[in-house]
Amino acid sequence: MQFSLLAAALFTVAAMANPLEVRNSQPPPPAPAACANNGALFSVAQCCTTIVLGAAALDCVTTPLGTNANNFKQVCEDQGGREAGCCVIPILGQALLCEAAAI
Repeated sequence: MQFSLLAAALFTVAAMANPLEVRNSQPPPPAPAACANNGALFSVAQCCTTIVLGAAALDCVTTPLGTNANNFKQVCEDQGGREAGCCVIPILGQALLCEAAAI
């Protein structure tokens, strides 16, 4: 009985001395300026060959760093006439959920 109490006290002290996880209290980075007006879900700025019915996009590429709301559309045009879109995280170059950038 005494051994059980001693073991329980030892495990309690060991658990309190070693925290499981250190959390970072900093907020996540803001959405890119080019897609800031499209809400939190559609926050990935992409240049896509086609945006079908404002929902699906094909052959998308990530915009270069430094793209802002003012030059987003022009940057996509310069990449082979692509359309500027704000997408959910794309998978294998296919942005399944996308909408035209509100510029």
